[in-house]
Amino acid sequence: MILFDKEENCCGCAACLNICPQKAIKMTANSDGYVMPEIDQNLCVECGACKRVCDFQNNTVEQQMPKAAYVAINKNKQVLKNSASGGVFGAVAEVVLDKGGKVFGCANINMDIQHISISDKSSIEKLQGSKYVQSDINLCYREVKKELINDNWVLFTGTPCQVAGLKSYLGKEFDKLITIDLICHGTPSRVFFDDYINYLESKVKGKIQDFKFRDKSEGWRLLGKIVYLKKGKAIEKTIYPSTSYYYDYFLKGDIYRESCYKCKYACNERVGDFTIGDYWGIKKVHPDIKSKEGVSLFLVNNKKGEKIVEQIQKYLDLTTSDFNFAKQYNTQLRKPTQKSQTREQILNIWRNEGSEGVARYYSKTNRKKVMLFYTKRMIPQSLKDTLKKLRK
Repeated sequence: MILFDKEENCCGCAACLNICPQKAIKMTANSDGYVMPEIDQNLCVECGACKRVCDFQNNTVEQQMPKAAYVAINKNKQVLKNSASGGVFGAVAEVVLDKGGKVFGCANINMDIQHISISDKSSIEKLQGSKYVQSDINLCYREVKKELINDNWVLFTGTPCQVAGLKSYLGKEFDKLITIDLICHGTPSRVFFDDYINYLESKVKGKIQDFKFRDKSEGWRLLGKIVYLKKGKAIEKTIYPSTSYYYDYFLKGDIYRESCYKCKYACNERVGDFTIGDYWGIKKVHPDIKSKEGVSLFLVNNKKGEKIVEQIQKYLDLTTSDFNFAKQYNTQLRKPTQKSQTREQILNIWRNEGSEGVARYYSKTNRKKVMLFYTKRMIPQSLKDTLKKLRK
């Protein structure tokens, strides 16, 4: 039996999976690939814990207006390079690891997007960078609780619904728990992503070893990169949004789970101690700040966060900003992504024709955009620079 009859009523945070004392719940992908909690009636004792722990339905976890907003850039160039934006997560992680604590976050382990824990600074890179797919929480919340009960410091970072899921599961505040929620646009399913990877492998005729959702080899931009093995040789290939159906549909909000379009966490009030994300619109709000290597919007949401900021300043260049300005260019700080008119069509094609069908549909409906992209790529950079100067 599925715990929720409608996908829009479940964000897939897996708090119910973690709370179940009978191990009667598993997260199962539905026909569209999005995980939903499924109950084994042979194990269920109808204690009701799964329904009580659901913050998405019950609104029990406190959300707060940010107390301060910053432009943040990590002082460590390597940490900054490995991050999707300005490297705030790496800085907070270092503070917690300095205290002998554990850090929980999303990692790409052999092309499996999942939440893991790390306990040393050399592993921070595993958790850095964006992953444009819903991660597998598994029993991560239980591990967090165990660390906190043993009086250890913990940093947990994830989408706002995952942070809310953890807090609802814990049921009380812990002084040594630090949470970071991400400015989240929405989450595609792991099944849809896995199918996309299979499609790419058929095109490059190699085995993909890594997928970087945000690559900075061409600066702070929306670019991806794959690393794949072909005849024993590792090859890198840049993924441009205009040529990738997965990337483009993600950016347009066409392939998120149903609940993302009604997300209660996509708003001013935040569920984490901190909120981080790209500082889009930085040139309009802070034109003097150099943003080529990436810049983070860093929100401090409560008193606990204010105390930690004092400890991480040695890792970050912080510039005071204004939340009201920042949220103008980060829509998910105001409202959820609007559901597109093409979402159902895309998923229907995927269900019936797989990734090849989706790729054909994307190519057909975006032919002009793809052709324009390749035409622009043929223009020498020197000529592009000259044209920019003439326009000025």
